[in-house]
This record gives sequence, C-alpha cells and structure tokens, in this order.
Amino acid sequence: MTIAEFIMRIGWRNLFIGAAVAVAVVAVEAFLHDPFGWRAAKMARLQAEMARASADAQARSLETDGERVGAQRLTVLLKTAQAAQSATAELAQAAQAAPDAEAPLDSARVARIRANDEALCRLDGLAGCAGETP
Repeated sequence: MTIAEFIMRIGWRNLFIGAAVAVAVVAVEAFLHDPFGWRAAKMARLQAEMARASADAQARSLETDGERVGAQRLTVLLKTAQAAQSATAELAQAAQAAPDAEAPLDSARVARIRANDEALCRLDGLAGCAGETP
C-alpha cells in the first residue's frame, strides 16, 4: 500500500482532522512544558521579591531591636542621673545647714564629704568610683 492509496482509503477530510488533532496535541503538550520560559521568569521574579521582602523584614527587626536597646540604655542613664541628683541634693542641703559649713575642713566635714562621694559611688553605672577613697 502506497501513501496515495492510504490517503484515498482514509479520505482527505479524515487525514486533515488527524493532522489537526496531532498539531493540537503537540501544541498543548508544548505549552504545558513552558516552551518560552514564562513560568521560570515569573518564578525568578517572585523569588527576588521574596528575598527583598525578607531582607527588608530583617532590617526592620534590627532597627526595632536597636531602638529598644537604645531606649533601655536611656532609661538606665536617666534613672542613674536622677538617683545621683537626689543623693547630691539631700547631702548638699545637709552640708549647707551644718553648723560648721563655713569653718575650715575638720574631720567631721571630711567624713560628710566622703559619705557623699560614697553614696554617689554606690549608684550603678557611675564612672570614676572604683575604690578611689584616699
């Protein structure tokens, strides 16, 4: 059987329908396998967006942590300054009201001044107080 006999036997119309179905099957199969790389390009774009979003989220997290640590340090500093100010104010008033406030330094006045210094040194975070008593 030759090709011409085969075509005559099945008919031109059936041959055309068979060819169209074959072309359609090949086209559908090709588009299912992404012949132009559209899915891969979209996947690459989505992965890049995810990487950017992740980096942004990490940066915001670091900024938040830094702000929290800075606020904690500022709170400690303010509490230390307030404690130093209140201790100094109380001792300064007591020293000014003392009967020997205008007299030369005697041992009682030196003891009061030393007590003032030691009260300041007991505060946490105050620099210059590491056992520096004469």
